[in-house]
Order: sequence, then structure tokens, then C-alpha cells
Amino acid sequence: MRGGDLARLAAYAAMAPVGQLLFKFASLRHQELEGPIFWRLIQNLPLAGAFLWYGLSAVLWLAILKRTPLSVAYPAAIVGAALVPPLAWAAFGEPLSWGMAGGYGLMLAGLWLLSPRSA
Repeated sequence: MRGGDLARLAAYAAMAPVGQLLFKFASLRHQELEGPIFWRLIQNLPLAGAFLWYGLSAVLWLAILKRTPLSVAYPAAIVGAALVPPLAWAAFGEPLSWGMAGGYGLMLAGLWLLSPRSA
């Protein structure tokens, strides 16, 4: 895999947790709004931002899949899931635990086992 391919995968892996934060902001905003659901959805700017962000990440994902096998790209892409708990802690004060850290550590170890290596 070339350096540019790795850079695109890293960018995508970083984009996914940011999208999750935007959806969390959108859910909090949704609780503050009043009126019919359609009206609340239209007024929810974090939700619009989350949809736009995921649209951009989908375009990047298409570019990645054009050059990288899905069996290689997908495990690399979900590395970003390990970023969600510390970002949620920083942005929303959500709790962290050693069990969570251990679970994500095991997940990352599994992804390392799945990663392609030169023979």
C-alpha cells in the first residue's frame, strides 16, 4: 500500500469519530428544540453538519475503495472507533473506564492481526 493510500485511510478513520460527535451534538440540540419533528430537524444545524460531514467522508471512502481492497480498507477504517470514547469524554464529559480501554486495546490488536504485511 502506498503512502497516499495510508493517508486517505487515516483521514477516513479520523472523520468517522468526528461525525459521531456531530450526531451527539445534534441529539442534544434536538432536545432543546420545540415543535413538530420536521421543524426540529430543519432547525438542527449540528444535524445538517453531521449529514454533510458523512457525505464528504462517503466521497473519500469511494476514493479509497477505488484503489484498496475492501478487506484491507475496512479494518483500517474502524481504527477511528477507538477515538470515540476519549473524544466523547473531552466534549461531553462521558465516563471512561479501564475495561473500555482494554476492550479497545483488544480491538486494535485484532486489527493489527488483520493488517496486510509483506512476506
